[in-house]
Amino acid sequence: MEELGFARVDIGRGRRRGHPEAVYCEGKTVAEVVAIARSLVGSGAENVLATRASDETLGALRAAFPGTVVHERARLAVLAPAARSGTGRVDVVCGRPEDEPAAEEAALVAEAMGSRVVRRYDAPVHDPAALPGWLGLGLGEQDAPAVFVVADGTGGALPTLVSGLVDRMVIALPTSAGGALPGRAALLSALNSCSPGVVAVNIDNGYGAGYSAHMINAPNATTNPPTTTATNAAPAALAAPAALAANAALAANAANDAPAANAAPNATAADAAAGGDVVSVVDAGAV
Repeated sequence: MEELGFARVDIGRGRRRGHPEAVYCEGKTVAEVVAIARSLVGSGAENVLATRASDETLGALRAAFPGTVVHERARLAVLAPAARSGTGRVDVVCGRPEDEPAAEEAALVAEAMGSRVVRRYDAPVHDPAALPGWLGLGLGEQDAPAVFVVADGTGGALPTLVSGLVDRMVIALPTSAGGALPGRAALLSALNSCSPGVVAVNIDNGYGAGYSAHMINAPNATTNPPTTTATNAAPAALAAPAALAANAALAANAANDAPAANAAPNATAADAAAGGDVVSVVDAGAV
């Protein structure tokens, strides 16, 4: 953590989770947003996202960080941008122009994290019977999406309709653009969907939808992968010394009792618990 006085910045998140902390700009002054962003970028993080940013904040970020990519409609900026390979496929779907800002935020977040995104913003929301053909069902497409993000701010039926036609997870993204109770009807509809496989984020949370979609699409990919040196592995091992000691004792007993042909694997486990390949022991269930 880096203490800024008005905020504690989690500069280690990229090493722990593979992706840096985002800056949620609403409710913060322009100076506060720039200071937090400077802390993250200064730590070496790439593709740092600033979300829900006003025009003034976007302008300040562009001026403070050369190379910043700004997306006004999605109210999002990408600091220290770095190209990603575009793995897998995430389809982001909506059927109304009013839902596109939230949908675009989800698409940009998934792209910044490394997913390939296909934007489909012309869903036939007023003609559900046309939806199977619009989705391309039955065409034997080899390049099928791993997950759908479906933005809807009306009655919230679109995520359920899509889910009923595909064999993939659907992330419902309710938007506040529509209805007497902005976003609430769409949120309740998603939460009460009769189609298994629909999960929901909160209203207008394109960041959460895009992040979750990337985790489903590419669960083993990371934007800022942690190093795997013994120095970095040691703190994880120290977090559960009792468990590691138990593993060491079990491995030693197994090595003594097993036939000679099986001694090598057990000896490897004992060596790991004693400080060799610590990561393998922790991954085996000690933490």
